[in-house]
Amino acid sequence: LLNIPSNVFPHFTELCEMAYKFSVNQKLVLLQSDLSAALRSSAHRGSIYGLLFSEQVDEMFITNLLELYMFTHKTVQEALAAVYVAKQTPEEQWEIWKEQFGRKEMVEVWKFYCGFTKLLHFDLLKLIKSKSYSTREEETLPQLLMISIYEAENEDIAMTVFTNDMFEDITYSSSSAYETAILGYFLKFSSNTESLYFRAKRSPIQVELALPAMLANQNLKTLTLQSLGKSDLGMFEKYLESCESTGIESLELK
Repeated sequence: LLNIPSNVFPHFTELCEMAYKFSVNQKLVLLQSDLSAALRSSAHRGSIYGLLFSEQVDEMFITNLLELYMFTHKTVQEALAAVYVAKQTPEEQWEIWKEQFGRKEMVEVWKFYCGFTKLLHFDLLKLIKSKSYSTREEETLPQLLMISIYEAENEDIAMTVFTNDMFEDITYSSSSAYETAILGYFLKFSSNTESLYFRAKRSPIQVELALPAMLANQNLKTLTLQSLGKSDLGMFEKYLESCESTGIESLELK
């Protein structure tokens, strides 16, 4: 997506910029007036590159038709918004994320950005230390950073950021295999996490999936596992007893 040829798709960059602006402003539906004349003229059978579609609806109390535009899916809009940010200069990217990092409506855009750029030209640790980003509850920041680096697949950044003091005592919630995989990736590189409170939101299977990574981290001393049913407690206690090489000194099952 970062290398779409402009001679083949001349309006792709403008489409990405529009996706970014509307993501920032939490808009999903565009009016015809929101599009430039060049972009409107490029529409073919009500579609622009198969990414943006038009739909005519009856305007309330008026007999005229109102032409609306929307991206194929919100995920498409967020991905294109990330492309727009990724194609800016490093300085411009910094200014953008200094304002937008941490905003709930921009989290998915940030995740796409991390995957597209691998964070090769973005100083994530500097952003954390500056605390100049959007206000966000401190307990949610570590998990957002874990997601960021997991999506970037940048081991150098993982080994640098995951040794930050904020990761010494972690509370982590998981409701999917994806979120559990992120925790496993984090524990692979974390060298100073001593306490972990793991909350499985939907199923105790998330605990089962996460246990090997938890037990492989020799720095983890205190482990609390929540959302286990009574029938699961005995199974996990036996599993933990069978694991000899672990640094865990305190274990609590809830």
